[in-house]
Amino acid sequence: MKKVLIDIYHLPQFNLFKNTILTFDPPEVDIYCVNRGKLLPVIKHELPEYNIVCIGDYKHNKGMFSMIFKIIIPRVYKLFKEINTNNYRFVITANYQANFVAKLRGI
Repeated sequence: MKKVLIDIYHLPQFNLFKNTILTFDPPEVDIYCVNRGKLLPVIKHELPEYNIVCIGDYKHNKGMFSMIFKIIIPRVYKLFKEINTNNYRFVITANYQANFVAKLRGI
């Protein structure tokens, strides 16, 4: 049963959380990220045995409005659905989106 969701939005956040992620067994944790620069390929290369879920793609970012309506709002909605479905006990992130959803869910 998965108990921990780790949300990574930037490559430096992955460097910050990598040792924490490695302390968990792969079935205990889900790693959520956004397809931004080299973030997704680096995570897949460094943690091939972990479940990695990509929500949001910065190829759709053409400015402030497209970032809000094509990346941020859909990502918050999908995170809300995933957190609601999987009953995580902990959310670890350095990003406001997963923190906001965790607060709404009482985690």
